[in-house]
Amino acid sequence: MREHYQTKSLSQLAQDLDRTMKAVQHKLSLLKLERPKPQPGDEFHRLTIEELYTIHKYGQHITMAKCVCQCGNQYVGKLTAIVTGHVKSCGCLKRETSRDNAIKRNLTHGCSSTKLYKVWAGAKNRCNNPCNASYNDYGGRGITMCQKWQEDFDTFQKWALANGYVEGLTLDRIDVNGNYEPKNCRWITMYEQSMNRRNSLKVSITAFNETKNIHAWVEDKRCVVSTTTLCYRIGAGWKPEDAITKPSERR
Repeated sequence: MREHYQTKSLSQLAQDLDRTMKAVQHKLSLLKLERPKPQPGDEFHRLTIEELYTIHKYGQHITMAKCVCQCGNQYVGKLTAIVTGHVKSCGCLKRETSRDNAIKRNLTHGCSSTKLYKVWAGAKNRCNNPCNASYNDYGGRGITMCQKWQEDFDTFQKWALANGYVEGLTLDRIDVNGNYEPKNCRWITMYEQSMNRRNSLKVSITAFNETKNIHAWVEDKRCVVSTTTLCYRIGAGWKPEDAITKPSERR
C-alpha cells in the first residue's frame, strides 16, 4: 500500500486489495499516510482534471473539478466524488454499460418472427399460461413441454429441422395425453390433422345410458363444449357425463 497509495485512486486501491474504500481509508490513517492533493493533469478513470476551484454551499467549502472526459465531453463535479471513484466519466460509461446490457438482454436467435417460433411459443403458452384459452385442454390436464425445449428455442428448432419440419407443417403429439417432447412429437400436414379429427369423431361415447359418436354428442343440447374439447377430455379419461356437461373454465 505504501508503494501505490500516491499513484492510485482509493477505488483502484480498494479493487486491487479486494477491500472496501472505507477499509482502505482506515488503513491509510493507521499508516499515517497522507495522500497528495489532486492537481490539474491527474487522471481518474476516464476523467482528466483541468481546473480546480472552491465554492461555498450549505455552509461548507466544496472543491470542484473541471474535467475533460476520454470521450471529449466536459464535466464539472465534486472533487471527492471523482477521486473516490463515485464518478468515473461524464456519463458516457453509464450509457455504454446500459446499452451493452440492453443489447445483451435483447439478444435473440433472430427467429421470433418465424412461423416455427410461433408454433413453439404457442405450445409453450398452452402448457404454462392459465390465461390461455386452451390451457384447460393442455396444461390444465397435466400436459407439459420438456425442459430442454421450454428453456431454449434453439434446441426445439434444431430438433424440428432434423425431423422434417418445413413451413406449412403442424406440430402433432403422437399420444394426445403425452407431453411436448422429442419422442412424442412429429410434423404432419393440415390434411393429416383434419383426418385425425375426423377419425376421432367416429369414437362412440356412452353417457346417460346412450351411445353416440362425438359429433352426435356435440350436437346434443346437454353438451356444453366444443368437439376439440370433448375429444381431449375423453382421451384424458374423463367420465363421459362430466366431459359432456362441464363447461370449460376461461380466465
